[in-house]
Amino acid sequence: MNVKLRKDMMVVVLAEKTFIFNFVTLKLIEQVDTFHNPTGLVALSQAEKPISKIVCVPAQEKGSLKVLNYVVDKSIDMIIPAHDTEIGAMAVNSDGTLIASASARGHIVKIYSTDGGEVVQELKRGNSKAEITSIMFHPTQ
Repeated sequence: MNVKLRKDMMVVVLAEKTFIFNFVTLKLIEQVDTFHNPTGLVALSQAEKPISKIVCVPAQEKGSLKVLNYVVDKSIDMIIPAHDTEIGAMAVNSDGTLIASASARGHIVKIYSTDGGEVVQELKRGNSKAEITSIMFHPTQ
């Protein structure tokens, strides 16, 4: 389980569902089914005045990301087939324009554009398995 907050949004992550609430009214905005997510992986943009609010969770298919782009309480969904294995870690930059993800194997970290889901950069860590538990963008990125 996991809970992430913004000033205007609360995201509650359970093992196979994610609930997104308006934090001011506590009204449920959306319920999302996910791949088995026992560690509560979720990432969201934090900028005060973004054009959109990005929430990223594991999609229902193994290794895929579900990107929810909220513009005035309306969701635009996108699925990114990111990795061959489960997602190990993910992050969204503060203004919600980029998503980084690592697989459970830890070989590759990929960075995607939230605009169209295309790979912006791919970083290879090595061939041996490694557990990547956290990814972060620099605050100015």
